[in-house]
Amino acid sequence: MKPRPAALLLGVGAIASVALGLRPISTPAEGGAAAVPVVPLWSARRLPEALADAVGAAKLPIRLHETLDAADACFVMREGASLTFSLEPHQPLIPASTQKLLTAAAALSVLGADHRFETKVVAENIAGGTAPRLYLVGGADPLLMVAGYKASPDEDPLTKGHPVTSLEGLADAVVAAGVRNVAAGVVGDASRHQGARTVPTWRDTYISDHDVPFLSALTANGGWSQWEPSKVTAADPPAYAASELARLLGERGVTVDPAGSSGTAPGGAEVIAKVTSPPLADIVEAMIRESDNFIAEILVREVGLATSGQGTTEAGTAAVVDALAERGIDVEGVDLVDGSGLDRGNRATCGAVLGALDLRTDDKFRAIDQGLAVAGQTGTLHRRFKDTPLDGRLRAKTGSLKDVVGLVGTLQDRAEGRPDLTFALLANGQAVATGALAIQEAIATTLDAYPFPSADPDVLGPPPARSLHTPADPPAR
Repeated sequence: MKPRPAALLLGVGAIASVALGLRPISTPAEGGAAAVPVVPLWSARRLPEALADAVGAAKLPIRLHETLDAADACFVMREGASLTFSLEPHQPLIPASTQKLLTAAAALSVLGADHRFETKVVAENIAGGTAPRLYLVGGADPLLMVAGYKASPDEDPLTKGHPVTSLEGLADAVVAAGVRNVAAGVVGDASRHQGARTVPTWRDTYISDHDVPFLSALTANGGWSQWEPSKVTAADPPAYAASELARLLGERGVTVDPAGSSGTAPGGAEVIAKVTSPPLADIVEAMIRESDNFIAEILVREVGLATSGQGTTEAGTAAVVDALAERGIDVEGVDLVDGSGLDRGNRATCGAVLGALDLRTDDKFRAIDQGLAVAGQTGTLHRRFKDTPLDGRLRAKTGSLKDVVGLVGTLQDRAEGRPDLTFALLANGQAVATGALAIQEAIATTLDAYPFPSADPDVLGPPPARSLHTPADPPAR
C-alpha cells in the first residue's frame, strides 16, 4: 500500500502513546512468582470516547498496512458525516465489480428509476389469423426469460428473487391478438444497439467461463441457451430469443416454425403485442446485489443510446463519466472501458465509487442502497460472515479479479450507538493475488473493531507479522 500515511501514523501514535501512557506495566510477585500485568491508569480500556478515537486513528493505518501489505491501494472511511481516514482517494486503480456502482448511478441519473424496457412483436399484412412472419424486437430488456429459467435463479441464494420480464406473457399477448399461424417463423431484431457482441479487450475466458454472455439488445434467459446442469452461451442471442418465443407460441396452438432467426424488422410493421420490464430501480438492485455483468453492460449501452443516440459500449462509458460529473462526483482518474468492471483497463478511484454510493440518500438513487449485498444473507455476501458479528450489519458491493480486490459499503448497528461507517477500498497488485476474499474479510473485521477498544495495554504497538499468501480464493465478484 503506497504511499503510506506515515505522518498520521507517527504523529497520532506518538502523541497518544505519550499522553495516554499506553505501555505495559507489570509488578513482580512475592517470592519470584510470574509477573502479573497491571492496567495503567490511562489505559485504552479506560479512555473516554474522544481519546479512544485518537487511539483508533493511530491503530487504523497499522491494521491497513498489515492487511494490504505491498498492494497499491486507496481507502476512504467516514463515521457518520465525518471523514475519519483517507488514503490516496484519487489514485486510479482497477475497480473490478465495484465499478457497477458507477454504472448504476449513471443509469439511474440518465434513464430514471421508473424507466422500463419494452419488447415488441411486430408483423406485416396479418390476415385471417395468419402472419407471414413475426419480428421480436428487442428493447434492451436484460430480464426477458421463460418460467423454467426463472426457477433456476430462485433456487440459488445469490440470485433468489431476481426480477423477471415474462416471455410467456408476451406469447399470451400474441395469441390474444388473434395470431394462429406464422408462415415463415419468428425473427429476432437486436438492432437497437450497434455494439459488438463483446468488449474487444476482454479475456476470452470471460465468455468461455460464463462470466458474461454475448451482448445483445435482444436476448432471453440471461443469454444462456442452456442453464442446467451447466450453462451454454447462446451463440446468436436474438435468434435464440426468437426460437423461445416460437416454442411458446407452438405450446399455445400457433402453427409456427420453432427455429428462430435474426434480422431487422421492416419499418412499417404493426405492433401486435408488447411486454415491459420491471422498473429500472429493480434491475439496478439485482445488478448490484448479484454483481450481474450482463445487466451492467446492457445498461451502459442504454446510457450511451439515451445521451448520444449510439447504443455502443464506447458511447456508454463516456456518458457514464459525464453523468457522474454532473452529479458532482470527482471523476479525475476515472477511465472506463466497459460497464461491469470485467476489463482490466478500467480505472476508478475510491473517491468516485464512494461518491456513487453516497447518492443513495436521494430517492432517485435509492436502488443503490437497496442493492447492496447483506453479509450472511443476500447476494454476493450471502455465504460470507454468516453467524458472525457482521451478519446482517455489513452491506457492501464486492469486487475481485486476478490481483484486484474491492469493497465499498456501510457498516451499521455499531457498538454504543456509534454512527454508521461508510467506506471504499480498492487494492491492486500481486500482494492481493491469492487473498481477495481474505482481504475483504480482514477489512470488514477491522471496521467492526474500530475504534479498537482494547484489552491490550500496548494497543498502539505494531501488529504481529501476517502473510497474505493464503490458499487461492474461489471465484468471487
